[in-house]
Amino acid sequence: MEFRDFSQRLLAERDPALAMAVVATVGSTHTLGRRLIDEAGEEPESPPVAAVDLVAWEQTAGRGRDNRRWSSPPGCGIYLTLVRTLSRGSLQLLPLIVGATLVDAIESASPRQPVRLAWPNDLVAGDVKLGGLLIDAVSRANGDTAAVVSFGINHSGPLEQLAAPRPTSLEALAVEGDLASWALRLRDAVDARLRSTPDAAQVLADYRRLSAHRAGDRLSVRDGNGGRIEGTFLGVDARGFLRLDVDGEERLLSAGRLDA
Repeated sequence: MEFRDFSQRLLAERDPALAMAVVATVGSTHTLGRRLIDEAGEEPESPPVAAVDLVAWEQTAGRGRDNRRWSSPPGCGIYLTLVRTLSRGSLQLLPLIVGATLVDAIESASPRQPVRLAWPNDLVAGDVKLGGLLIDAVSRANGDTAAVVSFGINHSGPLEQLAAPRPTSLEALAVEGDLASWALRLRDAVDARLRSTPDAAQVLADYRRLSAHRAGDRLSVRDGNGGRIEGTFLGVDARGFLRLDVDGEERLLSAGRLDA
């Protein structure tokens, strides 16, 4: 599939009520989404942020958590950002909602190996990485909260070119469907969930059901300062915080990344 075919498909099948931009090359759809919010104005009378979808064929500065680089070669992945105005009450649940929604959508295509969620934001199949998500919330002067919801999913291409030290892709997992079809499918799934009122108990149950971790697993986590915390997995709490038993004491971690 070439970029022209990709962009024409997405624009032809987009929700006419939403704005969509499909670009051949961009530094980062997530950075672009943040810029749109910043430029929308910070005055109390500023209008709500428009709902916008940003899709790239290639990213030259794709990023994940902690500004880590996300390899985004042309035509090999779904690089997509949704900009939405959301209620403050749903923001805390967003990473859990979006992660579970993406996994359920992919699992419905019966991949060769189950896809699961590795805390805090990765989609994995066994010990290889399929994708990840990045979410920011920006409180505005008019009382709105704008959310920038981004995800990158490896679709196809040589694995050595894809994101993550040990990557996989939808193609490698024997999932059928071209890049445009999967971009639309995942965009629609996430958008539908963002439009609905979240049930906190169900969101947490879905996240736990799809977790790659099981009670008793040993995990090593790098915190934001580069320190390492090792412990036994106890689960996640109602906020999505990681619960670890560290030398007999329970520790709660709101952010970090798992050591490979």
